[in-house]
Amino acid sequence: MKKMIYLMTAVIVTLAFHACSIDDNPAPPSTGQAVITVNTAAMFEEVGLAELIESNLPKNLCLADTVLIYDQNGQLVSKLGTVTKSFESLTFEFDDLPNGTYTLVGWQTSYIDKGTTADKHFALANEEELSTVKVVQLEPIHNVATTNGLASATVTVNGNSFEATVTPKLVGSILNLKSEKSPQEYGFDEISLYRMDLVTTGIWLDPARSEDDRWITEPIVDDPYPFAYLYQNETEFMHYTFEHGDDLPLSVVTWKPVGDTYEANEIVKEGHHKLLNGSNVVYYFDVDRASYQPPFCGPEDQLPAWKADRDAGILVNDPYLKWGGNLAEVEAHKQTKQFWSVGNDQLEFWENNGWHYWYYVASGFTEQYIFETKDGQDLTCVMCICHDATLPIDVFTKSLQLQGYTYLGKLHYPDTEDYDDLFLSADGKTEAMVYLNFNGGCIIEYFPFDPEDLNYIVPASLAPANSGMRSIALPAYGRATHSATMHNYLMKSGRQTRPIQALGRN
Repeated sequence: MKKMIYLMTAVIVTLAFHACSIDDNPAPPSTGQAVITVNTAAMFEEVGLAELIESNLPKNLCLADTVLIYDQNGQLVSKLGTVTKSFESLTFEFDDLPNGTYTLVGWQTSYIDKGTTADKHFALANEEELSTVKVVQLEPIHNVATTNGLASATVTVNGNSFEATVTPKLVGSILNLKSEKSPQEYGFDEISLYRMDLVTTGIWLDPARSEDDRWITEPIVDDPYPFAYLYQNETEFMHYTFEHGDDLPLSVVTWKPVGDTYEANEIVKEGHHKLLNGSNVVYYFDVDRASYQPPFCGPEDQLPAWKADRDAGILVNDPYLKWGGNLAEVEAHKQTKQFWSVGNDQLEFWENNGWHYWYYVASGFTEQYIFETKDGQDLTCVMCICHDATLPIDVFTKSLQLQGYTYLGKLHYPDTEDYDDLFLSADGKTEAMVYLNFNGGCIIEYFPFDPEDLNYIVPASLAPANSGMRSIALPAYGRATHSATMHNYLMKSGRQTRPIQALGRN
């Protein structure tokens, strides 16, 4: 009897437990809701363009924001988008999302509304799957009215409602192309900026991709197309571009009409710059000084100091002068420069001197290094050679003094006819000798300080009138600035569709 009562009690308790589970702990709903807020101003605030963009929104500039939701299999389950004319935050609601883990992708862009048509430079493609969705460019040249921003997040729905804020970040680069004079003042119709190795045509949106794997690039097969340019009377124009990189080869090309075609002159050939993703930089050049003053590519607030040095007469040569150093150290020094261009890509033997390596620091200005061994050990001599014969030697002697060198006088060895201006570095470790090359241009030669040289200094007043010039057998100059007639792709739709009116430009 007691056993029966015990069993009945156990059944009652068990039933009570199940009843409690059903009544007080119902199964979670099989769907949930997502509320996504997009911060429309953040991307432009990050790169200092918010005021410019906001001032043009009441005109014909539009912001377009799109949110895509992909399930854990990478399939698109929902997409919402809207077009706005202000920086107010946007809210998107996604109802009845089945329980699961989702990837949110936010894409923000802008475009010019022309009334009956929209001047869109970018579009979504292959959006049905996360692994294939991408933004592709429809035009090769863009201004800041067509910037792109991306954001992503991973969320889990379990019968709940959740809120998330999406803050797009700029992808690509803002580049303000700036010239000392307008193309017209230089005698050209247009001056353009090209990337010479690849063209970036789009970007994959899958956040699982690495930074190196997310960009869609194509090799340049035919004539390249510029991604920035100045036309006629412009001295600057702010562009947007997908192009970016730690080591970007860029060329500056001038265009002028010749008969029924256009002649192109590549005044800067594949100068290497840093143009980082998400950056806002200025690219400045001066055609008149291109042989000895390279373009500047960097933050706008760094340009005034850089340009002040150039205007004061400080040349851009800044060679590596650690005597006994090696080629790897020279290479590392080169990579820190805001501009350089390839000279020879490996050590070459220079008879009576040593093993030779060089590169450009401007279109007609090089830094050249001599090593004792064929594997690039023991740096013994450095030369900076300017091939522009129009520059007087005073330009180079003045620059050395502005760089902290002290003028010692004319160096004259008794068994030679040479009288060369000699300078001593501020740390007393390096001598710099300046002389004209009989074949044209000027040479600054650096070597370790030798106290014995002080015994061979004579006053400049005692030097012959033809001193400071010698004939030196230099290695081949290599790539010279050259002209070529190319297909004038610049005259096609890229120029006519440029939406400069949107930003108050004429």
